[in-house]
Amino acid sequence: MLQVISTVDGVSSVAIPLPPTKSESTDRAQGVEIHRITYETVTEDGNLNFRLSFSDFPPGSPQFSAKERCDAIRDFLFQGGAPILEDSTDQDGIREVGCQPD
Repeated sequence: MLQVISTVDGVSSVAIPLPPTKSESTDRAQGVEIHRITYETVTEDGNLNFRLSFSDFPPGSPQFSAKERCDAIRDFLFQGGAPILEDSTDQDGIREVGCQPD
């Protein structure tokens, strides 16, 4: 049975086939702290990983466009030492930023 996990604001969601684990962390870069929530599960054979990771923006936070938010995520990853392998937008406006983890 699929479980649907959503961001607090309901903007993004993912349907996953197994119960996820939830983790919370704080990312820090250039004097900025961002609280991150991640739901993740891995299939028994380890071949598939399902993950939804997001940051809450508290009420009163500056309003940024989706492009500005994606640019900030890409820049945060790059500043953290992750090489950016892909940054593209498809015909439906879905943006994919891929990096090589450590």
